[in-house]
Amino acid sequence: MASSIQLRKTELCIRYYNVRHSWATLLLSSGVGMKDVQGWLGHSDYSKTANIYLQMVFHSKLASANTMNEVINI
Repeated sequence: MASSIQLRKTELCIRYYNVRHSWATLLLSSGVGMKDVQGWLGHSDYSKTANIYLQMVFHSKLASANTMNEVINI
């Protein structure tokens, strides 16, 4: 089985890895815990999941902090 899907007319290539990564990112940005995402992804080691997705969680928290800053006008 190929790891990507080629669509002739649009020249769009969707790799399984990209869908999996996007799905994990959406889960984390929706508040699902890192440990739960680790389980869904099947990573045997928490640190593997954290190393890949921790930066995304940091950026999400930074965006939340900036929004709160704007709301309370500090």
